[in-house]
Amino acid sequence: MLFPAVVVGFQADHPQRFRTGVLSSVGWSTSSADVFLRLEDDECHYYINRGVEMGIDTLKWSEMLTGREITLEVVDRPAGLNWFGSVGPVRGVMFQDDTLYRTGAVRNP
Repeated sequence: MLFPAVVVGFQADHPQRFRTGVLSSVGWSTSSADVFLRLEDDECHYYINRGVEMGIDTLKWSEMLTGREITLEVVDRPAGLNWFGSVGPVRGVMFQDDTLYRTGAVRNP
C-alpha cells in the first residue's frame, strides 16, 4: 500500500515567533554549512540554514555571544515539519540593538 506524502517547502510568509534567551552554544556542520544555536533552558535546536556559506563567523559568534542574551526570530513551521517543536529554523538573530542575521544578510559581532 502506498501513502501519498505532502511536502511543504519553505515559504517566506510562514509566521514567526521570537525567543529571547542566553546563548549556551554555537555549532556548525561542515557537510551542510548550517549554524546551530542553543539557548539555556530551551530544548529546541535552532539553526541557520547554510549560515557558514553566508559568512557567519562561528568562532567569533561563539566568543562574543556565548553567555549573553540574544533574540531569535524563528520560523513557525507547520506541525509536520517542526518535529514537535524541537527544531527551529532561524530567520533573524538580534543582539542588544543590533541585527546580526536576517535571512541571508550577515553582520559578525
